Amino acid sequence: MGGLLRTAVMHKAGKKIGFIGIGERGWVETFKTLEVPVQYLKYKKTAAELTRKLREEQGCDLVIALCHMREHHDVKLAAQVPGIDLVLGGHDHFYKAQVEPMSGIAVVKSGTDFKEMSAIKMYFGVSQHEAAIAKIKLEGKSGVVTSYVPATKIFTQVEHVQVKSKDHEPDAVMMEHCGMLAAEFGAGMDKVIGYTAIDMEARTEYSRMQETNLGYFFAELLRTEFKADFAIIGGGTFRLDEVVPEGPLTLGWVHGMLPFPDESCSIKLKGSTFIEALENAVSQYPVLEGRFPQVAGFKFSFDASKPKGSRVLKDSITLDSGAPFKEDDYYSLATVSYWADGGDDFKMLVTDGEVI
Repeated sequence: MGGLLRTAVMHKAGKKIGFIGIGERGWVETFKTLEVPVQYLKYKKTAAELTRKLREEQGCDLVIALCHMREHHDVKLAAQVPGIDLVLGGHDHFYKAQVEPMSGIAVVKSGTDFKEMSAIKMYFGVSQHEAAIAKIKLEGKSGVVTSYVPATKIFTQVEHVQVKSKDHEPDAVMMEHCGMLAAEFGAGMDKVIGYTAIDMEARTEYSRMQETNLGYFFAELLRTEFKADFAIIGGGTFRLDEVVPEGPLTLGWVHGMLPFPDESCSIKLKGSTFIEALENAVSQYPVLEGRFPQVAGFKFSFDASKPKGSRVLKDSITLDSGAPFKEDDYYSLATVSYWADGGDDFKMLVTDGEVI
């Protein structure tokens, strides 16, 4: 897909290192437009086949899985696919380094937006005794996780690195490249289009877990534009992952916060269908899913301890208009076209809603 390689091989420190690329079905299903049909292959079966080829046919000493999957899939990969020595994960916007207990393999999520990184060292031919001593020496070091696999005699050390731009000199080549891109795309991006009198919360761990003032701001803009009863947008819509400071808002800021070229629309639907949509929106909580709702025009509560599909507390739904919410009444909902087309499992908006 997109000309990407299924595997790659590089030579480093006298070792032949193989890489495999793995993505989960849920991520592929979020693609709005693809030029060609995509056939999804089961990720664990595919990873096993690619790992075997790298080991047996290309003679790799080490296999690293580069993944774009949720954490639980990364962990399953490390536990259930023999031959992989390290799992480097993406998709989740947080930092976490852990050891999968069954295989002893390190599974690493290195954060997002280059705010965090991982310094990883892998040592070959390490005995259990040597690994035990090394682990003891590193136990008191903050931000360090170690793993050891007796079968391969590989000892892995993962160190969490916080990136502080002011502590590093900019790379001249990269700065030149960024300057060229900014000149091409950046015309007019410094135009001020509004102001905020308060800081606005746009960090991923908040936008995908709870109501935020920035989420409400954009949802209310959407509701107002369509003169709709309600508006819902996903916390994953916002991509700058920052606290927006009080002050001017530029056109460039909007493009950074909302980089996806998604259209919006208004849907007519029954109150019962609206509840189904809310159930889907909170179904993955507490996973940092982009479908977590930022809303306007109403308020509601949910109980995450209940089964998926039964979390929304119906009696908690209150309308800003003051009118009572009724499951049999019809309402207008403003949202993004991606959801209106059934993306993120919002199929009820297609089958039981009408775009107006």
